[in-house]
Amino acid sequence: MWLQSSADKLNKQLESQLSELNNKLDVTQRELNDVTAAKNHAQSDVTDLSRQLEEAENEVSQLSRAKQALTKKFDEAKSTADNEAQAKSKLSAELRNAQVLSCLVFSHLRSASLR
Repeated sequence: MWLQSSADKLNKQLESQLSELNNKLDVTQRELNDVTAAKNHAQSDVTDLSRQLEEAENEVSQLSRAKQALTKKFDEAKSTADNEAQAKSKLSAELRNAQVLSCLVFSHLRSASLR
């Protein structure tokens, strides 16, 4: 009888330990599921952010090319404007010289006709 009582007591202890271990296993399994879900969410975020980064890099590249093209057009327009300003200045100087020469010739002709 003592042996039976001792065996029953040991059996209850082992069943209690088994139940406790099963509870710990359930908790651990839920934590593992939570961690796995968080990992999958993080991987999804990384994929999305990688796609956004690639799109942003493509936009930067396009903007860089557009800036280069606009800078080239600006430089060409500036060069054209500088050349036109230089030509205008030269023509203005030539016009002044022609007007002075015209005045001199007119003055000379007038004084010659008055003599």
